[in-house]
Amino acid sequence: SDVYKRQESSFDAAPEDMEAISKVTDRFSPLLADPMLTSKGAAQCAEAAAAYYDVPIKCLFVSPLRRALHTALLLFKDHKLRSKMKIVVHPLLTEMLAGSNEISIPLAEKRKEYEEQGFDFSLLDQYERPDMYFLYNLNEPERTEVLDEIARSGSTKSYVDIVSSILRTRDKVQPKRHKKLENYINLRKRAKEFARDALEYCKDINTLATAPYSHPQFDIQGFWG
Repeated sequence: SDVYKRQESSFDAAPEDMEAISKVTDRFSPLLADPMLTSKGAAQCAEAAAAYYDVPIKCLFVSPLRRALHTALLLFKDHKLRSKMKIVVHPLLTEMLAGSNEISIPLAEKRKEYEEQGFDFSLLDQYERPDMYFLYNLNEPERTEVLDEIARSGSTKSYVDIVSSILRTRDKVQPKRHKKLENYINLRKRAKEFARDALEYCKDINTLATAPYSHPQFDIQGFWG
């Protein structure tokens, strides 16, 4: 099993690459939520696709964030085994909410497009609020606090605005909170849960060849041990 990391997104290149946010320097701005790949990132995918053409991948797990979805699509759309490949969007392959770029936009804005390409989003339906799957990976009591704040706001503000604001406040109070050991332990636990899911989901594949497609922290040394 290999871990493939997404290519350059508009958040990585901001503010130079996006005219609409050319003056945004705040990494907690809602404008930076769930960024797309840049033209450079798309070109990187096109260049790398040939190298993966013959790799015997039969089950691909991908993060629900747009930059990972787009990268997976570009890398594997012409893959030798594409017609037989399972592409599963997995909610545990998430970032650590250190900025607004790690907040997902509503699934309705991207789900149909990728389901038409054969991406399976069914694992996200296990949550009461699938759009906010990324919040369910937070440690308690923070998870409940954030969900309660969103519930209190009703429809007066989008959850992207609310979560961005909460992350900004958290960073000012405890700027290194997301790097604390407890969160890395939690992340490792999520990885093990994901590995079990992967084996279960692909148990009907005779030659198990799986590939998670996610974000850099899933490449931590020893993560899969």
